[in-house]
Amino acid sequence: MIERRRPWLWWAAWLAFLAAWTGALLHPRPIQIDDADISPDGQFYLAKALHVSAYAFCAALSAGLPVRRCWRRAILLLLCLHAIGTELVQTLVPPRSGSWRDALLNLAGIAIGALLTRRRW
Repeated sequence: MIERRRPWLWWAAWLAFLAAWTGALLHPRPIQIDDADISPDGQFYLAKALHVSAYAFCAALSAGLPVRRCWRRAILLLLCLHAIGTELVQTLVPPRSGSWRDALLNLAGIAIGALLTRRRW
């Protein structure tokens, strides 16, 4: 079991993913999908699916962190604050714009990830 032998691996993976995702969300030039085969509507839904799946993955990764049960809710709260906070900070990063819809999608992703790994929580 990874928690007993190398607990720092979970923390390193979790922090690396969270840092990379935060950087992607706050970068002035978001990733553009310039594929002619994908319609603008398809690009929109693909971007929103990325929001949901990234936060679901982060919540699932959080379930593996070697912490006491009482700290697990604090980790989920931290993820929820991150989900809302990055959208708020995006309003300060031109040409990005924050969105309550994206914040809600982020929170939905956290809920999905937590539900998929509920035995660990």
